[in-house]
Amino acid sequence: MKRLSLCVAIVASLILFSLYGLHYSDEKSEQILREIHSVGEYSRSGDTNSALKSARNAKKLWLELSDSTVFVESTEADNEIKMSLSRIILLAKSENDDLYTECAVLQGLIEMYVQRQRPTVANIF
Repeated sequence: MKRLSLCVAIVASLILFSLYGLHYSDEKSEQILREIHSVGEYSRSGDTNSALKSARNAKKLWLELSDSTVFVESTEADNEIKMSLSRIILLAKSENDDLYTECAVLQGLIEMYVQRQRPTVANIF
């Protein structure tokens, strides 16, 4: 009976931890996407300093999310997102029009990363 109780407690804690991790990554990803959207808006209005601030904040948020990921490791996606964030910072500094394209690319990368975190039948079994 003790073993059964212990197994149920372990499974329940894993499920709760997984749900918390999913919620955490969704929330951080939404914050990053809002910051990236702000970068484009500030850049369109000519506010380079605010665009840079939002880009740096997005990178900080991504690093927090990347560092707090425990079980799901996707180094390729992580590196690609970090490189895209670095390019966005450089493009915002130089006020380059490629900034909008890079922001769209980053949005797609983050959405794909979040989609890969979602539990499906294929990645559970």
